[in-house]
Amino acid sequence: MDIRNIIYEKKENKKKQIFFLFAWLFIISIALFVSFKISKNQHPKYNIWDNIQFSGIISPDNNYPVNTHKISNEKQDIGIKSSTINLNNFLDQNLNIFGTIDSIWGEYPVVKINTIKNPKSKLIINDNKYFFTDKLISFNFSEDTNITAKKVWKYIKIYYQDKEMLEIESFICNKVTPTQDCDKMQFEYIKRLNDVFTSFLWHMFYKNPDGSRVTFNWNTLGYILKPTNEEFLLDISHLINIINPKFIAEFKNEIISNNCVEWSWSKVKSINNIKIDIIDENLIKLDTTIINQENTTKKCKLTIDVRNDRDVKTITIN
Repeated sequence: MDIRNIIYEKKENKKKQIFFLFAWLFIISIALFVSFKISKNQHPKYNIWDNIQFSGIISPDNNYPVNTHKISNEKQDIGIKSSTINLNNFLDQNLNIFGTIDSIWGEYPVVKINTIKNPKSKLIINDNKYFFTDKLISFNFSEDTNITAKKVWKYIKIYYQDKEMLEIESFICNKVTPTQDCDKMQFEYIKRLNDVFTSFLWHMFYKNPDGSRVTFNWNTLGYILKPTNEEFLLDISHLINIINPKFIAEFKNEIISNNCVEWSWSKVKSINNIKIDIIDENLIKLDTTIINQENTTKKCKLTIDVRNDRDVKTITIN
């Protein structure tokens, strides 16, 4: 047999194998594309007034008055709108949204958002109220959607109509380091009679020589506030809420009483010795001592979801 014919046949066979390989890969890619399109269009059945949770990236969607924005992930797009949160402040961010289906636009559900959660910056926004869970501080801007807050690196920044008005840096109190010993720092501020004002919520804001202000979450955290305008800080000071034991005792009294006390107990007289530990971006652990009208004492530890007080994760009663 002619050796040239053998070499020629081998080359032809190799060409055929390569052709069939590329054809097979092309068919597979088409099948995967069609499968992806089908899966993307196969949405669950939605109903108006259904509560919904969805994760994705927010972008503008000019479909007014039905919706103003949309949130998208690799599977689906959903229309969104809010009358209390300026969604333009959250464009191109990967967020979790919570809300109620307001309408169905074709197969396109439109969600009226009540809560946005940013896992990266440990931020929860509800009706333009901002809760930075890892910093135990919240801002109630529900009366003015022109004011917003966001996390930028290690700072919390407050904006009015996109103009930065206040920068807040937090630090952990530490008795080993004099510059972070919050008890000692507060004593020094009081002793020197520094310029200080007290907010409506009884938070003390001490003034530093450089114009910044300092306030404390007892001996847990300190906050350095650097306003671009002192009047702005005074104006919004009543909207700044530090989640400290006093706040827990006053505003979370009901959830502690309902979960830590049996029905046979007499009425709760006081909730004392509250300690707060941050578990993650949603959960905080409360360690409390409860005293009833008969001066009987109980210790209770419970972990609550700060976004949803009714969602109590764990309870330990001694």
